[in-house]
Amino acid sequence: MRSKIIPDREFILNLINHLQDINKTIVLSCGAFDLLHPGHVAFIEQSAKLGHLFIVGLYADAPVHSQSDRAIVLSAFEQVRYIVPMSEGESADDIIRQLHPNIYVRGGMEGAEPAERVPVEESHGKLMIVPYIEGYSSAHILDVIKQKLV
Repeated sequence: MRSKIIPDREFILNLINHLQDINKTIVLSCGAFDLLHPGHVAFIEQSAKLGHLFIVGLYADAPVHSQSDRAIVLSAFEQVRYIVPMSEGESADDIIRQLHPNIYVRGGMEGAEPAERVPVEESHGKLMIVPYIEGYSSAHILDVIKQKLV
């Protein structure tokens, strides 16, 4: 099986262009996906249902696991077709402008204005918000661990 982890931007861009040429919907989301929890699982499942190909842009920085370790874990999800490792300092805006997905998905709260709206609209894509599941966050997990260590 070929790896889902694709550092070659030219390859992924050519694939996206080809699939869009045959009317396939490309879904992109970016994140750290550091301490996976049920909220991440629900997010991945819902995001993948929005199109034909679900790609995750994986942030370089995270408080616990390395990018390569997080990429390996994400690659175990059947719904995640490709993982694009992002460089230090690279933002979701940067990768949206480079890959031009049909749909960009992010987690969010009702009424919050996503920062990615402008690059998504400039790329003629659609921004979709998958609501956070109450009680699940990596920050909360880290806080619980810290409290138990004190």
